[in-house]
Formats: sequence, structure tokens, C-alpha cells
Amino acid sequence: MFTCPNCNGSLKFNIPTQKLKCEHCGSSFDPAGYDQNNNAEQDDFFGATVYTCKNCGAELISPDDSIVSFCSYCGSEQILEGKIARQKRPQKIIPFRISKEKTAEAFARHTDKVRFVPKEYRDPKFLEKFRGIYIPYWTYDVRFKDSVELPGTKSYRRGSYVIEEDYNVKAGLEGLYGGIPYDASSAFDDSLADELAPFHEKKMRDFAPGYLAGFYADQADVTSESYEPAVLERAGNQAIEKMRKKFENEKHIDLKFPLEQEKQNELLGTEIIDRRASLFPVWFLTWRRNDRVAYAVVNGETGKIAADIPVDVPKYLLAVILTAALLFVGLNFFVTMTAPTVLMASSALAVVAAGLFAHQTGQLHDREMHIFDRGYFLSDRDTEITAEKAEEIREKRENGLNLSSKIIEWIITALVVMIAIPISTGMIFLVFAESPIRRATLGSIVLMAPAAYFFIRSLVYLRHIHEKSVGLQAFAAFAASAAAVVILILRPVEDWWYYLGSVFCLFAVLYTCIGLINKYNLYATRDIPAFHQRKGGDDSEKE
Repeated sequence: MFTCPNCNGSLKFNIPTQKLKCEHCGSSFDPAGYDQNNNAEQDDFFGATVYTCKNCGAELISPDDSIVSFCSYCGSEQILEGKIARQKRPQKIIPFRISKEKTAEAFARHTDKVRFVPKEYRDPKFLEKFRGIYIPYWTYDVRFKDSVELPGTKSYRRGSYVIEEDYNVKAGLEGLYGGIPYDASSAFDDSLADELAPFHEKKMRDFAPGYLAGFYADQADVTSESYEPAVLERAGNQAIEKMRKKFENEKHIDLKFPLEQEKQNELLGTEIIDRRASLFPVWFLTWRRNDRVAYAVVNGETGKIAADIPVDVPKYLLAVILTAALLFVGLNFFVTMTAPTVLMASSALAVVAAGLFAHQTGQLHDREMHIFDRGYFLSDRDTEITAEKAEEIREKRENGLNLSSKIIEWIITALVVMIAIPISTGMIFLVFAESPIRRATLGSIVLMAPAAYFFIRSLVYLRHIHEKSVGLQAFAAFAASAAAVVILILRPVEDWWYYLGSVFCLFAVLYTCIGLINKYNLYATRDIPAFHQRKGGDDSEKE
């Protein structure tokens, strides 16, 4: 579609020169001034080919007539169906500034630091599949009042007295925050977009189709209104933080701001005055296993990498077995432990494994439920939880709280009440007890409290996770710790009881760790996205 005026050859956007370059005669042209339709008038639409994936329904647009044989979103190896359509023009674009070769080299260096990656990540042919895609974004301009009045306090010591002074402060605001970005594609996870940030507003150019030559662009399907509450909150928080730091550093005054978001917006006069449809450059790489995909994305302006990197389970197990063998040999020669101490150490490992497993299960829950992906919750999308519920959970996370609902809080309170005194007493006896068996027994009882908590916490997350093996894997570590406590309390004379309990604990640890890796791989991959019900955002109208 982009042809050279000199030789009629094909033009592609050349990243080093930032110009359209003819692949045949080498002529260069300014993409902003090149019009493939030779029209004197500019309208709000441009012609492009829309490629649709038969598998997931993803749509990529390109002004070129090149054949697309690989879907970047679901990893399908097939020729995508293409049709000519008129696309609404975005207002702004940041052209690619990092080449595909540099992207592949940087990603190879990135994965060199990671152990147990799948073999494809080391394959140069796999890295050749990086595809340049412009991701649609909304960029917002926010305005504030010129100044605000609010209370503040100043505290200082004079002699043996602490003096507090109250102030009514008039604080100036910067007036305008420009270029606040949010991605406009529901399939591009907001967490990935956050990891890729920042894209710099100063690098934006007025959109021209020539910048797309040789690349693809995703369709927008999130409306500009979807992110407006988040934009107001983000801009307001930035303004508040700047004012607070300024008065603390210069005048040592602690400003008092309202806690409610609505009152903060009212105080600051926060208002969105403009929103622009923009395209930002992203290099995309897809790794697929069965019905899950992992994405590696690279900021096409800055080169920043955000990657989901699964673990190769056979490589991991081989490393664990070799490490365990070396540790066994080393400990056998240099460390002497009684049978109860071995059981105590094994049960401690089980509790640690249970804790790591509960943490990973919580992260998997958030990923599966798209808790941190505001754009996922569209009005016409069938989701397991509502956007309001996701926002409630997100606020708890951002405030440093656990997902734990009131039920979990009650359980924790009950556990603390029931075990606080026994643990305190047990720790005292643990320090002063002479018998190794008694020390081991009391130590194991102390460890049972966190083991129970981690097990219950995993079960709470389970109802929103499709992989139901979580319950059994979480129970294994808890059951092993409980068995160890029973053995240590009964104190059998024969050592083989302690070694049997230790073997049970270590098998439970191995089983839980395999589950941990499997859950990590689920967390590092995503369900294949479905685009079949895409309605289109404000900037993706078709004719």
C-alpha cells in the first residue's frame, strides 16, 4: 500500500532514520508528509487491512498488504484473514525507536539471567518471532485549581516540651498534568502496561499512517470513560504527594488532606480537559503451551522488558535432585543430628513450602480474576466477579492488606487467641528445656499455627482458581506438619518413627514444591484471549 514514488517499490518505516525507506532503491521519505492515497484533504479515517485470527478473533490492522501468518495474542500458526477497511485515525503516535534485532539481543541477555527457562527462549529462531505492534492507549490531560486552602500542623521540641502549631495553608498547584496513559485494549493486561511504562509524551507525533508501514496495530475496545475515575485518582495523588513533600521539606508543615477520593477531587478541582487516542510501540513475543500463552513485551521506545517466563519443570526437578544429593552427602559428613531434630527440620521445611504455596496461590488468584486489569471488565463481558468487586479487592491490595475476607480475619483472631499463650509458654520451655525431644516437640507445636493459617488461606483462594489441585497440594504440607507434631508428642522409642515422619515431610515438601512450580507456570501464562465479542473503543470505528 506504501509505494515508492521513484521506483514503485515497497516502503517500510526505518527505525534508525525514522523515515519511510524504499526496499528497492533506498529512497527515504518523511512518514508525516507521505500520503499513500495522494489525497489533498485529510479526513478522520485511513485505509488499512484488518487481519482477523480464526482462533481467538484478535484483530490487527496494517496499512500494508503483507500476509500475517502468526497471531501474536493466541500464538496460532495460521494465515489470518484480511479485509480492507477504513479505520478512525488516532490523534497521536510514538514511533518505534528500538529495532527488532536490538530487542531480541536485549531479551536474550534478560533470559540469560533466568534459570530453568523453556528451551524455546534460548532459540534464536524463536526470538525472530518478535512482532512490532502499536498498542492503543488513551492519554488524558487533567487540570486543577490554581491553589487550595487546607489545614496543616507543625510539631517541634523546645526544651522538655513538644509544641504543635496549627496552620491554614494556601498551597499552589501546577495547574495541568498532561499525557496520563492507559491502554485501550482489553486483551493487553494492565499489569503488563504498567511494567512497560513509561512512554514519554515528548516523543509523541501527530499520527500519520506512514508510521505503521511494516508494523501492525491492535484494535481499541476500551472506551475513554472506562479509565476516567482512575485518571482522576492518579493525578490527584501525584498532586497531593508533591504538595506534601514541598511543605514538609521547606516549612516542616504536615498538610491534612481528606481521605475520600470524591472530597479530594472537589478540593483540588480535578478535571479531565482532554483525552486523545494514541498508539504506543510494543515488541510482542508469544510462547504457547496447550491452552495457555506467555507474553514477552518490550517497550519499543525505551527498550524496557516485561516478560512472563515459565519454568521448565524437568530442568527444575533435575536441579533439585542434584542439589538434594549434594546436601545429603555434605550433611552426612559434617553434621550430626538426632532423629527428633531431623523430623523437626523436615516439618519446618514443610511449613515454609506451605507459606510459599499460599503466597503463589494468592498471586494466581489475582491473575485469573484480572484483579489489576481494569480494562478487562467491559460492560458486555461475562466475568466471574464484577468490576466493583475487583476494585474492592484492588484497593485492599494497594493498601497493603491481604485478600482475607472477614472470615479469614475471624480465623486469624481465633488462632491468635487460642495459641498465643501456649506458644509463649512453649517458647520459654523451648529455651530452657534440656531434652532434645522436648525441644523438638515444642518447636513443632509452634510451627503448626502458621501451617494451619497457610492451608486455610490457600483454600480461600481456591474457589476462584480453575486448577482445583490447589487444595490437595496445600493440604500435603499441613498434613506432614501435623504428623510430625503427633510423632514428637508421642515420643516413640524407635528412631524409625522419626525417620518415617521425616520422609513423609520431605515427600510433602517435594509435592508442594512441584505444585508451587505448576502454579507459578499458571501465573506466568494466561488463558488464550477471546476477541469474538469485541465492540470497539472510541477510536476503532469501522465503515
